Amino acid sequence: MHKTLLTAALLALAAGTHAADELTNSGINNPFEGYVHGKNHCYAFTAPQGWTMDNTALAAEGVPMIFLPAGTTWKNAPMVMYTRSRANDTAADAQTIIKKQVDETIAMYRESQQTPTATKDADITGKSGVHGELWHYTGYASPDVEEMAAYFPSQKTLNYFVLQLGKNADRTAGKAALLELAASYYERDNCQPCAAEPQSGCQNPAK
Repeated sequence: MHKTLLTAALLALAAGTHAADELTNSGINNPFEGYVHGKNHCYAFTAPQGWTMDNTALAAEGVPMIFLPAGTTWKNAPMVMYTRSRANDTAADAQTIIKKQVDETIAMYRESQQTPTATKDADITGKSGVHGELWHYTGYASPDVEEMAAYFPSQKTLNYFVLQLGKNADRTAGKAALLELAASYYERDNCQPCAAEPQSGCQNPAK
């Protein structure tokens, strides 16, 4: 389920690979807090309770961090989340930036013979008070598959978290996890020490 949808999404995105890190060696002691950075973005988040983070599973595909229910793997998890960032039109307002992403997502899936629809579910707020939007995608070829996405426009990028739900997923729990993850989102002034590393997807060992 999620592997098929994510592969289609990655093929349609031109964003480069962004490094990700767990903030265990940068002044933040929570081992479940991490961040993602690239040329024009640097944002942090905390994994929802009962979830784990992995910054290596899809690094080769340009996905800097995925989130899995504890005890599951990318292959067997009934639901997964991931985060990415893409450049935006800085002249546009937040609603226009988000709607452009939604429209492009719908168009991308239609090219792969999927016909989803998207509806805005709610306005959301990150940890720093930044405003975003929660969108719900349904209508895929498999009726048991759906997605939700939390979008946060920043000065130069659109940063977002995507929840992909499969047949046996607890949709209520999945949405709650996505909202918890989105509520922990905030932008950082820098992403050291990971930003100093030459490779992407770097991960510092725990203290």
